Amino acid sequence: MAIANKRGDDGQPCLVPRPSGCHVGGAERKIALEAKHDSKGFFQYFNSKRALKAEITNLQDSKGLIIDNEIDMVNEFNDYFSRVFTIENTSNLPPINTNTASSMTNICITEVDVILSLAKLKINKSQGPDGILPIVLKEMRDIISQPLTLIFQKSLSAGVVPSDWKHANITPIFKKGDRSNPANYRPISLTSITGKIMEAIIQVKMVDYLDANNIIKDSQHGFRRGRSCLTNLLEFFEEATSEIDHKKAYDVIYLDFQKAFDVVPHKRLLLKLKAAGILGTVATWIKNWLTDRKQRVVIRGTMSQWASVHSGVPQGSILGPLLFLIYINDIDTNTYSKLVKFADDTKVGGVADTNLAAERLQRDLDLISEWADTWQMKFNTDKCKVIHAGSRNIKYRYFMGSTEIKVADYEKDLGIFTYKNKHMKSVFVLSLLLT
Repeated sequence: MAIANKRGDDGQPCLVPRPSGCHVGGAERKIALEAKHDSKGFFQYFNSKRALKAEITNLQDSKGLIIDNEIDMVNEFNDYFSRVFTIENTSNLPPINTNTASSMTNICITEVDVILSLAKLKINKSQGPDGILPIVLKEMRDIISQPLTLIFQKSLSAGVVPSDWKHANITPIFKKGDRSNPANYRPISLTSITGKIMEAIIQVKMVDYLDANNIIKDSQHGFRRGRSCLTNLLEFFEEATSEIDHKKAYDVIYLDFQKAFDVVPHKRLLLKLKAAGILGTVATWIKNWLTDRKQRVVIRGTMSQWASVHSGVPQGSILGPLLFLIYINDIDTNTYSKLVKFADDTKVGGVADTNLAAERLQRDLDLISEWADTWQMKFNTDKCKVIHAGSRNIKYRYFMGSTEIKVADYEKDLGIFTYKNKHMKSVFVLSLLLT
């Protein structure tokens, strides 16, 4: 990452190129100095300074007709988000092996747990369909902590989640591409803040159990303590660059799940929880939390009709990301090649200077494809890419199923561009994405 060689009026170096005479405030200087140890804080500040994206102005429906009024927009989004749900094949559920000697069957929720969770609430977060604001819960935590503890304990012991906690307002968040295409938006769920407090308590205790028993594989860097985008990139490219430095060719294959969080089939997810040793009242509560969920799309106060949710873990929930990590945890079982994940972002790499070496990498792709078929998680093969690096690269043709993976010179990877330097074909160059 290049840092401009300029200084502001206070004599301090600017972090990014800007006109002479710039001034760095105390808060900015603190963020800069702590960036090495608090990269999340740095990127939150960085993203806050980026230009605001345009709001949704119009959409195209499935027939290609333009929709420009909000009631039709929310209904079109709601129809699209509902169409992506998985119809699970329950007649052929995969066998599982419970490969842990430990288990988690119950959780004790204390008043201290509730108070701490309430104290951590961010007051600028949006409320869910129940309209309860986080600032109200946070400011009243000393009064409501005891009754909330009783409610949470009763919910867990009975294995029943209040229906209001399973209703979500969906905000469509633009990803990239054509803004008129509903497929280019990610559905973010805004659910009951009260329900999220209980989710947060269960999530913390589940993470403690999973970490203590080393259940989540080291290949996963997303939503984990002490791991981040940076650890993901460093671990992967340490091997890649080392092999290239030793004059070997190296191929990196980027895999793209199709609507990853939204298509997780629930019965198969419960099997994965059982395999991880999550049983008893905890598993029963999670099963009920996944059942009979409803969602509606909301844009600038205009709401669609409610739609039933048949698969997936809600994006925007507290518990959803952890359940997704458990679901794809074994995707790299029996694979030989280097594979790392950041939630659903997955890349595989290996030496590729001979047919034998490349065929070994292809074998691992075949295993991953078989896993995806078994667990009903599709890959978007049109978005999977391979980067061939190294002057001796044989440029092997890789396939996901029957579809050949497209060759690319660069790829966006967790906020950076990874690309093959055209003048020095034997190295990867990582460039911080500033646009």
